[in-house]
Amino acid sequence: YQTFRTVALSPWSMKAFFGVVSDTVPIFGYYKKYYIFIGSSLAVGAFAILATMPLTASAADFAAMLFFLGNMAVVIVDLLCEGRYAELLVEKPYTGSDLVSY
Repeated sequence: YQTFRTVALSPWSMKAFFGVVSDTVPIFGYYKKYYIFIGSSLAVGAFAILATMPLTASAADFAAMLFFLGNMAVVIVDLLCEGRYAELLVEKPYTGSDLVSY
C-alpha cells in the first residue's frame, strides 16, 4: 500500500521539473496553454478509467499508475496557473491579493 501511495503522489515532488520543461519547451509558441490542456485531458482520462474499472488486488499496479497520471496532470495545471497569476502580479502589482481571491 505505501509503495503505491508513494508512486501516486510522487508528481508533487517533480513540480520544478514540470515548470522547467514548460518554460523551455513551448508547444506551438505557447508556454502554458497547451500544457494545461494536455494536463486537464490526462486527468479526465485517468480519473474516468479509475471510476469505471473494478478495483481488485490484481489491478493495484494499474490503479497506482492511473493515480500517478492523474496527480501529474493536477500538478501541471496547478503549477502553470500559479505561474500565470504570478506573471499578472508582476504586471499589475497594485492589484495585490485581489487578483488571486474571488
